[in-house]
This record gives sequence, C-alpha cells and structure tokens, in this order.
Amino acid sequence: RELLISYGFALLDNPWDWVSISLPWSKSSGDERARAADPLMTAKLALLCHYDGGDVAKIYASCVPSRQLLWLFRIWGASSSADLATLRQQGPVDLPLSEENEISALRAYRSALRAYR
Repeated sequence: RELLISYGFALLDNPWDWVSISLPWSKSSGDERARAADPLMTAKLALLCHYDGGDVAKIYASCVPSRQLLWLFRIWGASSSADLATLRQQGPVDLPLSEENEISALRAYRSALRAYR
C-alpha cells in the first residue's frame, strides 16, 4: 500500500498492495442527493443488501476487481427494472449487461477510486 500511494507502483502479486474505498451505496458515501433522485434506489438497495462486505471494499493494485464487486457496481449503474431483474438472475458473472450499464458501472467505480485520494 505504501509503494502504491507513495511511489505510484506496486509489486506483482503482492497481497499487501491494496487501498480501501467507500462504496457509493453505503450511507457513509455522502451521496444522498444522487440516492434520492434515483427512482430505482429501493430496488437497487434491496439487491445490494446481500453484499456482506460492509461499506468499504479492498482494491488490489495487481489484479482486477472481483466478479462480485463488478456485479455490485453494475447494479448501482442499472437504469431500468429489467436490468435489475437480469442482474438478480445472473448473479456475479463476467458478462456485462449492456454497453450503457458497463460504462455507468465503470464510472461509478472510477469515482469511488478518485474519492480515495
């Protein structure tokens, strides 16, 4: 973690190279305005409540985010009830739901990473 933060690089496969980010759906994220404006928020939170990792996630420098974390960000980026139903059915898989959803999910992920700084 010190190498990543202080020097901008990480050793390959080093289990200690990680940062902890606040997840946007957690109450500690401070994104209440966005939550109130989203008509699907109740349905999203119902799906996200199955995540047992708390309000933060560890992001490792030497690997991609886990399937579960990407799935959770895809839920967060969903723009229709049909998308949420598909995500509920699929569970955490590698396949993106749609191009629009994937872009939205990755933007939310990037935003969470930027908030770490």
